[in-house]
Amino acid sequence: MKQKSNFKTYIKDFDILWNMVEVFEKNTLRFFIGRMKVEVKNLVKMFEPKSLKQACTLAMLHDNTLTHETSLFLTNKLTI
Repeated sequence: MKQKSNFKTYIKDFDILWNMVEVFEKNTLRFFIGRMKVEVKNLVKMFEPKSLKQACTLAMLHDNTLTHETSLFLTNKLTI
């Protein structure tokens, strides 16, 4: 499973899969970060999260920033 759409969908899909299998949290964290979109994954890895919750929070913050920047770019481009 790899992140292909927005981050909220990725979290929901990941949660469904995670609840189907038994995996140690350290492996889950590595898998969770490893399947993110590159632009989100690199920022999350930079902060070296120690838990899935930390990684998820960092990823959501960064994803929201990217979404906001994209909408600003598109708005500015359309008004030029």
